[in-house]
Amino acid sequence: MARGPSCFRLRCRSRRVRDSPPALIVSIPLAASMAFSTPIGYQINLMVYGPGNYRFLDLARVGGLLQVLLWIVLLVSTPLVWPL
Repeated sequence: MARGPSCFRLRCRSRRVRDSPPALIVSIPLAASMAFSTPIGYQINLMVYGPGNYRFLDLARVGGLLQVLLWIVLLVSTPLVWPL
C-alpha cells in the first residue's frame, strides 16, 4: 500500500481520537470507491449505459441497493477486523 501525506494525516487524526489507524486507512478509500448508483460513477456503468439501452433510473435502482448493501457490510466488518 502506498503511504503518502494523506495516510500520515489519517494516522495522526486516528491517534487523537483513539481509533484504529488501519481501520480508517482501509475504510475511507473503500467508502469513496462505492459509486454504483449513476452511470458516470464507474467506467463499466458508462460503457453499458448506451448499448444496453439502460435508463438512469435503472442504474439508480440497482446501484443504489448495491451501494446501501456494501455500506452496511463495511460498517459491520470494519469493527470486527479492526476493533477500537
